Amino acid sequence: CRILCRLLEFSASSHLTRRLIDEVLTEAEELCCHSFGHHVVQSVIEHGLEKHRSRVAAALLANPLEYAKHRNASYLIERALNFCSRDDQESLLRLLAHPGTIVDLALSQYGCYVARALLQDK
Repeated sequence: CRILCRLLEFSASSHLTRRLIDEVLTEAEELCCHSFGHHVVQSVIEHGLEKHRSRVAAALLANPLEYAKHRNASYLIERALNFCSRDDQESLLRLLAHPGTIVDLALSQYGCYVARALLQDK
């Protein structure tokens, strides 16, 4: 996991790194919740190419409320709200930035961090 993170930090535009990340992101939904895999997804969000960020955003958009309440994936929602494209950020906001949803997140052990990020983004 750390090797992939370092590859993204220092050579995200390399052809071989792009191919490797393309392959890794075929399992993006599962990696978002994995105890080590979410670190790789975080690196993709922060250092990856735009197409890779969009792939992660698509995975998060599949069930954003569940991811926002998950121990490992909640941090990814926060990072996506800062690093993904404006369109992807707006899509996440459309699904999560409702008063009832924010209250639900605020009452969740891990969702409270996402609720705080949503309120700061508004």
